[in-house]
Amino acid sequence: MAFSFNYDIPLRTEETNDKENKDDKAKCVDLKCSEASATVSKKIKDAVEHQLLLDPLSHIENWVPETITIGALPPLLCLNESVFEKTAPEREDSEEILAKTLTQNSDLISGVYEGGLKIWECTYDLLEYIDDAGETFAGKRVLDLGCGAGLLGILALKRGATKVDFQDYNSTVIEQLTVPNVFLNCEEDDENKDKHSSPPSKRKAPLNEMYLKMPH
Repeated sequence: MAFSFNYDIPLRTEETNDKENKDDKAKCVDLKCSEASATVSKKIKDAVEHQLLLDPLSHIENWVPETITIGALPPLLCLNESVFEKTAPEREDSEEILAKTLTQNSDLISGVYEGGLKIWECTYDLLEYIDDAGETFAGKRVLDLGCGAGLLGILALKRGATKVDFQDYNSTVIEQLTVPNVFLNCEEDDENKDKHSSPPSKRKAPLNEMYLKMPH
């Protein structure tokens, strides 16, 4: 039998309290979900297809390449991350994410910047997995979703992909990092072909035919 004082109020048992607490929590979750949905809908960005420049590196100040080698994978060239960060204030950036990442000292600013200028550890993990699995991508079309530096998509191209779409949340990432990295690797492949061929070989396909779409 439940104990109660002789007050003129309804008796509340633990079972009743549990039910009401669950109802309150459910209402709270529904409210938070609604607020989150409204916030997300405001942050959705329109997709933009970026046009390739003839020489994207000419628009970047003080760029320094580095080579990433993992297992038996072909070497991948990319802009040095530390140099890229140090020269960030010198570059044009309509989204102003370069300045914001420096002032907020953060690799992730929700709804503004999604970390594309940094090569995350999971990229190296995926490269190692591809090396172990022996994946070649021959004849395949590939989407490098949230590409950032574009290393995975570049590897797919080097291993026979017919087309790779590079996608990132920020246009600045595509323009300042992804495209230059693709260009670096494309030029290196052409140079290697020229060294080992006589007469000098031409590209099998122009750069803008190999990777047409780069929506953010």
